[in-house]
Amino acid sequence: MNITVKCIIRPKKIENEYQEVVPIEDFVRSSIISWKWWTCLALSVLPWILWLIYDRRDYRKQRLYAGAVIALISCILDALGVTLGYWEYNVQLLPIPIGILPYDFTLIPVIIMFMIKSDSIKQVFIKGSLFSFLTTYIGHPLFDQWLHFVNHTHWENSLSLPIYLLLYIIANWLFLKLSYR
Repeated sequence: MNITVKCIIRPKKIENEYQEVVPIEDFVRSSIISWKWWTCLALSVLPWILWLIYDRRDYRKQRLYAGAVIALISCILDALGVTLGYWEYNVQLLPIPIGILPYDFTLIPVIIMFMIKSDSIKQVFIKGSLFSFLTTYIGHPLFDQWLHFVNHTHWENSLSLPIYLLLYIIANWLFLKLSYR
């Protein structure tokens, strides 16, 4: 019995795989030296460090759970906005096709986690309105017009106002639900 092994080299397949690797090299070369990438990295890490230092220890698990849910919702809404062409990102922390990590996974959840606690309904709406107003009219222009991290092509900032209010209310509701079991 004679067994022969054939080695078939497929140049097209090798070329295609090489083409997939090159963009990652381009990403590393162009992003690591960029001040935007370093700012993005700092905004991804520093808020969590500050939260760990300054957060009250009581009900920390509940706030973390609420923050994780808000990060997930924020990421889904962000991916939906990018997919529908409402905005696009000019900087990425990682070469993956999701939105800006500091905004979805750090800034929104950490700010909300700092703000939520056992408040009355009136205080929840006041804090939520303050959060949504500052995020919409200061956060969005900061990332869009000043830092040029994002380009809102078909999105008006004022449309984000009720979304951020709803995110805050959901986080506070989750926190209260988990705290008083």
